[in-house]
Amino acid sequence: MIYTVTLNPAIDYHMNLASALDPSDINISSHEYLSIGGKGINVSKALKFLGKDSIVLGFAGGFTGDMLKDALRKLDIKEELTPIEQGMTRINVKISSSITNECQLNSQGPAITDSEVEAFADNLRRIKKGDILAL
Repeated sequence: MIYTVTLNPAIDYHMNLASALDPSDINISSHEYLSIGGKGINVSKALKFLGKDSIVLGFAGGFTGDMLKDALRKLDIKEELTPIEQGMTRINVKISSSITNECQLNSQGPAITDSEVEAFADNLRRIKKGDILAL
């Protein structure tokens, strides 16, 4: 089995503007969409596209953690995400237009407790000889 690790996954909220971003005014989007991200999740999405299964490891919490798990399920990607009790999976905002470069607002993500780190480590210990771990 191939395992991918995303320690700080994200829900990315993309906003496309019809005109250039003006920080001093109200900016109305012409199109929005959500996606899931994080280095390991992106690897799992690419593997799925290539017809290979993988299991996503990492942390998830709050309603955004539920959104992340649901999105992975819809992509038919397995997950063994460690639940976090405080905070939530981060949300990043990506603002773009055909006129200006993309503006990214990235959250730092939740604090992880020692017991949550230990639970994540337990998942890593289940990896067997011959399995692949992508960091």
